[in-house]
Amino acid sequence: RNVRLHAGVFRDSTFSMLDLRTDKFALNAQGGTLLGGALGLLLTHVKLDPDAKKVIILITDGDTSAEEVLAANLEAAKTLGVKVLAIGINYSAIKAHVSSVIIHDVNELAEALFTLMRENI
Repeated sequence: RNVRLHAGVFRDSTFSMLDLRTDKFALNAQGGTLLGGALGLLLTHVKLDPDAKKVIILITDGDTSAEEVLAANLEAAKTLGVKVLAIGINYSAIKAHVSSVIIHDVNELAEALFTLMRENI
């Protein structure tokens, strides 16, 4: 089966889509959390193949600054058949929105991703 792995990286108002198999990148936290807007942009990049399993994993360290946008895009994801999961970095409020795992150190990321996938896919 062909598996595509991409990361949507958001910084201020810019967005980059990276291929996780070939691109290298580093992140640092700064600014607000436009989680709903980020999800909306990611949904535009999801291939609308009815036979493909589609999953978006949000990784966030803060509360969304636009609750209604997040709610609308979570509903859009559901309509499109896209499963949305999340990893909160020292941030547990994301659990109110989607299935999630909370981590406190970047070294916990791999295990958190595995746990999310095992429990939800």
